Amino acid sequence: MSTPEDESQPAHDLALGDDVLQTIKASVSSPLARLTLKSGAMEEGPDDPRFVGRVEPARHEGEVTLALDVLSGVVPRADALAIVASLQPQLQRLGCQALVTAHAGFHDWCRIFDLDVLDAKQQYDGQSLVVFFRADDPASLLWVRQTNGVNFEVYTEDVLERLDEWAERCSFAVLGAGWDWVELRFDTLPDDLEDFAEEICEFCPDTIDQAIVKPPPAHLAGKSSDELSEEEREEMMEFMEEALDEQDAGDLADYLAREKRLHLWWD
Repeated sequence: MSTPEDESQPAHDLALGDDVLQTIKASVSSPLARLTLKSGAMEEGPDDPRFVGRVEPARHEGEVTLALDVLSGVVPRADALAIVASLQPQLQRLGCQALVTAHAGFHDWCRIFDLDVLDAKQQYDGQSLVVFFRADDPASLLWVRQTNGVNFEVYTEDVLERLDEWAERCSFAVLGAGWDWVELRFDTLPDDLEDFAEEICEFCPDTIDQAIVKPPPAHLAGKSSDELSEEEREEMMEFMEEALDEQDAGDLADYLAREKRLHLWWD
């Protein structure tokens, strides 16, 4: 269980520095609090020099606890990724990371704060958790959140290895990561975009099996659910059902070229 500490000294022992705090507070108006993210891991913890957290003893033999001290803020979900995207270039120049780690859904809130789903929904509906910590790489967050696609035999080290491989072929930012997801924004895309999309589908099948990458009909695009008429809602539902049945790696390649973003999620 992770618990925020007293907000009166949010950067205590985090070594963020006043310049970092001022930069964060210029974009995050909500209270900031120190938070220790924790998760269990097998054996000795990550053999990765990028991990800046701690490896602590666990209750059971053969297990350890990974811990990472961060500065945290709760922000509106609709703004979270944009806030991080805006802050990252500034903070990375100062040797710090800015990332979202609880976003859509409530399972991340439940894991971080040891809540049941109902309590998480009551406390954090419509909110996202943004965290800040001193590091040159986002890898520490993926390690401490144990980001995985275990249903597809994909583990944290596999996710990080794949991101490292992709970074040699294109330029992107990791905007967030949780228990079973990673959010990417691309500055450049690989020249072999169709092959890249095929690779993504093999690595994370739910990218097209559980998410819509086809564009909706033009007259429905950009409308929220509340803005749709009853007839339009039915049309949108039909479109989504057909898209999930029919979309393929070619549609994902078109989506990447159009949106320059990727949400990896292993259901």
